[in-house]
Amino acid sequence: MLNQSGSEGESFQSLSTCIKELNALKTLSPADYNRLVGSFKEVSEINQLYKQVASTASPDTIELLQMAIEAKTKVLCAKVRYNSVL
Repeated sequence: MLNQSGSEGESFQSLSTCIKELNALKTLSPADYNRLVGSFKEVSEINQLYKQVASTASPDTIELLQMAIEAKTKVLCAKVRYNSVL
């Protein structure tokens, strides 16, 4: 899936950094880590739904699911970064 700038590699790099920061929270703040892992699971579930309906859903539905995944991922990664520096 492409991000706003159209760069799939950039999006993957951002997600990779986000996951590394999340893993660091496992040691730094286990409570925050556990809370945020739950949020990652939610994004993963939406992504699974996207994969299930991608071939049959309308273009508008696909676009809405893509936007939801991207928005939730951006917010989640911002929360991870915030908790990593506290």
